[in-house]
Parts: sequence; C-alpha cells; structure tokens
Amino acid sequence: MNILLKYGREKIPVKLNDGNFIGYLKPKKINVEKSERQIIIDSLKNPVKSRKLSEFIEKNDKVLIAIPDKTRISRLSVIFPIILKKLKNIGITKENIKIIFSNGSHSSMDENEKKAILGEKYYNLFKIFENNAFDEKQHVYFGKTKRGTSIFLNKILADSDKIITIGSVTHHYFAGFGGGVKMIMPGLAYYKTIEQNHKRSISKNLKLNKYCKSGELKNNPVYEDLIDVMNYCPPIFSLNFLLDEKGKIIFASSGNVIESHKKTASKVNKKYRVGINEKADLVICSTGGYPKDINLIQTHKSIHNAYQAVKHNGVIICLAECIDGIGSKTFLDWFNYDNIILKKKILTDYSLNAQTAISFMEKCKNVKIILVTKLNPSIANKVGFTSSKNFDEAYKIALSYLKKDFSYYVIDNSSLVLPYLKTNR
Repeated sequence: MNILLKYGREKIPVKLNDGNFIGYLKPKKINVEKSERQIIIDSLKNPVKSRKLSEFIEKNDKVLIAIPDKTRISRLSVIFPIILKKLKNIGITKENIKIIFSNGSHSSMDENEKKAILGEKYYNLFKIFENNAFDEKQHVYFGKTKRGTSIFLNKILADSDKIITIGSVTHHYFAGFGGGVKMIMPGLAYYKTIEQNHKRSISKNLKLNKYCKSGELKNNPVYEDLIDVMNYCPPIFSLNFLLDEKGKIIFASSGNVIESHKKTASKVNKKYRVGINEKADLVICSTGGYPKDINLIQTHKSIHNAYQAVKHNGVIICLAECIDGIGSKTFLDWFNYDNIILKKKILTDYSLNAQTAISFMEKCKNVKIILVTKLNPSIANKVGFTSSKNFDEAYKIALSYLKKDFSYYVIDNSSLVLPYLKTNR
C-alpha cells in the first residue's frame, strides 16, 4: 500500500507492506453545489435568532471584528469582501472598524504572518490588533460567571459597540467544539480567566471530566461557562462555517453567537464523526499538515482523535512537523512531578495546558505514540512519546511493538476525523 501523507507544507510518501489493513478513515462526503461566496451570502440572509447584519449594526457603531490566528484556516479572502461591503453599505467608516486576532493563549504572530492571513489590502487599511493573554494591561474586568470564573477580556471589547466573530467550527477535545463562543473566550481573554475556565475540564481523579469530550456540548462545564461569558459582552454577530478536507467552506451559519455555532457544530458531527466496528493495533495518521501540526499542543488534538481508534497497548504513528515547537510556556512543567505532587498541584495551582498534559500522560500510559517530527527528542523523552526523523524509522519502531498479524487504520487528516465505536453509540 502506497500513500501520501501531509507533513507541514509537504507530502510524504508512505509504503506499507505489513499487517492487515482494515480501513481508511475519511470524512463523509457532502455534496455542495454552491460556491463558498454564495454559501456565506446565503447564511447572512438567514441569520439564526438574530437580526440581519444590516439591521444588527447601526451607522455610528464602533465595530470590532474578531478573526482566527495562524493556527486556524480562516478563508478571509472569501469572507472579508462580503462582510466589509455590508458594513460600508450601513455607513460604517474604516475608522470605526478594528480587527483583532483571537489568539487566546497562543503565541504572538509577526507582521508577515498577520499580513498573510488578512491579505496586504486589509492589513494596510484597518487598525489591526492581536490578543496577548499574558499582557495584563490589555484586559479589563467584565464580571464573574455563575461558576465563579472572573472574566477579564481584551479592553478593545469594552470600547466597541458591536462585535463580529468569524471562524471555522471543528471538534475540540474538551470544549466540545472550537469556534463560536471560543472566539471571545479564550480568544480574547486574559490567561487567568482561561485557566479558571479550562480547569473545569479536570475531575478530582486527574482525568478529563466525562462531559468534556469532542463533539459534545450537553452538560459540558467548560462550554457552559463559556456561554455565560457571552452575557457580559457587547452584542455579538457570529459567522461560523464548516470546512472540507481541502479547507474550503461547505456550510455556514450566522447570527446569534451560541445558536449559529450549535447549528454549524451539528454539521461538523455529521461530516467528521466516523463510525468504526473495531479498534486497531496500529493507527497511522497525519494531522493534515500545516497549520494543524504547527506545534505540539495543536498536534495533540489529532493524536486525541487517532486514540479513539486504537486498542489498549496499541501504537499510534503521527506525522506532525511542529515547526513552532511546543506551543505553550507551561506544558512541559507538568511532567516534572510524580503522581502525588502532580495531583495536588493541578487541583490547587492549575496553569494553562494542564489538561493537555494530563491527556498526553493518559495516552502515553495506554498506547505507544511515535511522532514523526522536528521536535527536539528531549521533549519526547519528557512527555513519554517517541520521536522519529522520518516515517520509515517510525514504522520500524512500531513493528517492534506489534505482532505479525497486526491490524491498522490510516487517517490522512486526524485533526478532522473523529472515530467512534458504533457499539458505543
């Protein structure tokens, strides 16, 4: 079996001659007859539980547009001309429009990266900002959620009359789904607010809360806390969309930030939840390339999905370049403690990416994870997975753990595909 798998911005040839191939896990096909542009236009004509954008925003409003950072595909080249034309028709001047990257706790971008996302025309035309979660001066207090999260959001929100969020919706391993409300929180939040919210994903036995899982919103304490944050923000008009495997828009829903997100999330499940009859001894996967494998934190989401299809004591080979390294200032710190100290510290002194560390620890305990990556091998040693410079080397290592008649799946975009056992559904 010969296939090509994405790695960063490249494609790597993979040759498989051993074992029993039991499935190529791919998204379901959805026929789309409209162009991306028409999909966006139609969604704006029929907003969910909201006035149309032309009625939602008034002539003298100061408008803030929140957009994804470099870790997401934004399709702004399609969306921006449509949105900005509507704002111009309302009478909004460019001086009353600000654009902010919803970085959350992700690392800052350089000017070339911002320009690449926005396009030079819009980069030079508007005031551009990005959220730095670790800069206290950027954030102001908005209130407190019902669950006790202190809401510190970027002060630009407080200076705006109306907010427009633009973002794709994908599965998220503990918030249920990305996009929607997450463009505001954690997208535009202070790191202490993000920590308080994300800590709700961890149960007292140091495992992810049973309700905090991909593709599920019901009873999810992280998501419910995020919803409450929206009550403290200026009015929000949200544009949520679904991308296919090639990064093209195939569905969009606009309007109320919560309801339009839910509508898009249901489409995400329909396309990317893939049923399997059995788990395999080996799962070979790619994150889908850049930007899904930009760093280890983003790569974990793909590993998490692949993990759903592998047997206990099985093996995962994941292609993930991680050109930007780990993607977190605090992630590795969690691997400095033994189990007793770790439990006490997480419950009393939680910091960002603790839940990702716990998730990694659990996976590395139950299966062998081999990453084809540019990460320093010392990182792999500390976290508990194996790093490899190329696929052939990774495959040879995997074979040393497997019996001769092993079974395997291939997932060429595990950042999108979420396997589930049909018997458990």
